Amino acid sequence: MVTTVIIPSRFSGPPNSGNGGYTCGLISNALGGPAEVTLRKPIPIDRALQLHLLHDTTAALKDAKDADETIAEGKRFELKLEPALPVTFTQAEEAARLSPAFKDHPFPTCFVCGPLRGAGDGLRIFPGR
Repeated sequence: MVTTVIIPSRFSGPPNSGNGGYTCGLISNALGGPAEVTLRKPIPIDRALQLHLLHDTTAALKDAKDADETIAEGKRFELKLEPALPVTFTQAEEAARLSPAFKDHPFPTCFVCGPLRGAGDGLRIFPGR
């Protein structure tokens, strides 16, 4: 099965490239659950891509202009995690305030962690100690 998808520029990571987490989530969703995804090339934004679902357990994201070019590939994966120790909201706010993301960020407009994204535009996740 092949589905056409477009990664909107709003969901960028590095400039002119789709966000890796967003793209991996797109592939994982197509596979119906947790997936191990490998990004092979920068992710084109604002243009048609083809998501190939193979055997319901693997998928490949390809450029619609060049079907031989694999951008990302994924396979179903059984996820086993130990829950992290919880932190308080105050601790999380303090860690975010001191995040290195606010100093010399390589991709300041990243959808996930870019400090130049305004409130309501992006996830604004600022990891810290």
